[in-house]
Amino acid sequence: MKLPALHDGHSPITLQQAFHEALEAIETSPDAIHRHRVSVEGRCFPVTEVVSAMRDCTDLVPMRTSDVLAVLARRLDAPAPTGRTHTYGDWAGLVQRYCQNMVAPVEWQEGLA
Repeated sequence: MKLPALHDGHSPITLQQAFHEALEAIETSPDAIHRHRVSVEGRCFPVTEVVSAMRDCTDLVPMRTSDVLAVLARRLDAPAPTGRTHTYGDWAGLVQRYCQNMVAPVEWQEGLA
């Protein structure tokens, strides 16, 4: 089963909620990104897959999600998207880079074992 698709740039609320849950998981234990899963419609998906699914989303990010995203941007020492309002797509690329930075060293270390 796949994640719900975007429709003309808009994501279903279940995907938006999954994105927020993925962010909370990443913020809580960034060193375990490769193990985190988020439930969407009864199925579990890696947080990285949820983040990737939102790359082209044009929906505005709610304030509660923006707060979590700002923390991740500071950890990456990356600039937040500019402007007053941000879309999921604006942030998804930044979060995806963060995930890649965190997952790559873990995969490399596991390869040594």
